[in-house]
Amino acid sequence: MKKTIIQNVQTTPGKKKAPVKNNPGTKIFGTKGELEGDGDDTLTHFDFLTRSTRVVRPSQGFEQGLSASGHGGGDFGLIFAFVNACVTGNQEYIVSGPHETLDSHIYVFAAEESRKTGNVVDINEYKKTLPFEL
Repeated sequence: MKKTIIQNVQTTPGKKKAPVKNNPGTKIFGTKGELEGDGDDTLTHFDFLTRSTRVVRPSQGFEQGLSASGHGGGDFGLIFAFVNACVTGNQEYIVSGPHETLDSHIYVFAAEESRKTGNVVDINEYKKTLPFEL
């Protein structure tokens, strides 16, 4: 049986978080806020501008009123996988990396170019016109 160590983590003066498992979790700091996953089922977003905190529990998904509408639910699926990966530390939720993601977007941009111009776009030639090297 796996032993779980409980600890209190100090956050702001005079306030303590609820006890959490001895798991380093995940913290992502941005210019406008911070995301913190506890390694279990809680993701906390702190907005630096409004000083407000929002707690999301990925296991509750749609029960929290999260929309599945964007891109036919695809946006929700991507964010859901990202949040689960952050909260649990399990990278298996992320099925593609930055290179695959960039490549798939380049194909979409080339398709949009074809749609707008009415011409066939050669993907290899299109990639040569990008303002960065692949």
